Amino acid sequence: MTERPIEWSYNPWREQPARAFAGSLGAAVFAVVVLALGLPWIMAIVLTVAAIAPLAVAFVPMRLRLDEGGASRHVGPLMETRSWERVRRAVRRRDGLLLTPLAARSWLDSYLGFFLPVPRQAAPPPAEDLDRMLASHGL
Repeated sequence: MTERPIEWSYNPWREQPARAFAGSLGAAVFAVVVLALGLPWIMAIVLTVAAIAPLAVAFVPMRLRLDEGGASRHVGPLMETRSWERVRRAVRRRDGLLLTPLAARSWLDSYLGFFLPVPRQAAPPPAEDLDRMLASHGL
């Protein structure tokens, strides 16, 4: 039996407005500094986008999904996925779900893991559905 996909959205401006503001302010300051360097416009834009894109999770709303293939996170036009074959452990946290390729707890979890934030203000996905999906993949 295939599990029904679980989808939800996360808006950092609603959940953690101070963090979202700090992230967007940092991105804006970085963009101004790069533009002040006097680089050619195209190089400045590419450098700014490349540096800010990984930090976008702090201030750009995202759509998240768990399905039979794995987990996915859409942040603006960018999408990142993680297949269940690459996940060896799932850790439920107060603020979300961490999927990690490491079988035991390690300091590398925060670097190698795939974090899916779960909203507390808006409609979170049902905990029973998350547990059922994780259990169906041996996690």
